[in-house]
Amino acid sequence: MNKNKSEITNHNYFGYVRVSTRTQNIDRQIHKLQQIGVPEENIYIDKISGARFDRPAYMICCTLTV
Repeated sequence: MNKNKSEITNHNYFGYVRVSTRTQNIDRQIHKLQQIGVPEENIYIDKISGARFDRPAYMICCTLTV
């Protein structure tokens, strides 16, 4: 689902999903993002504690330009 910056489609919508543990379900968050028009290939996911800010997918989102 996550792509490198050079592989991003022409869609202008991006989404970020985070859950604290690997056992938590991300489906609802992904579904809501898709409902508002975010293509699946533009959804970035981190499964990491909220206490840490070392979040790889979040850092990718911060570098995206629309």
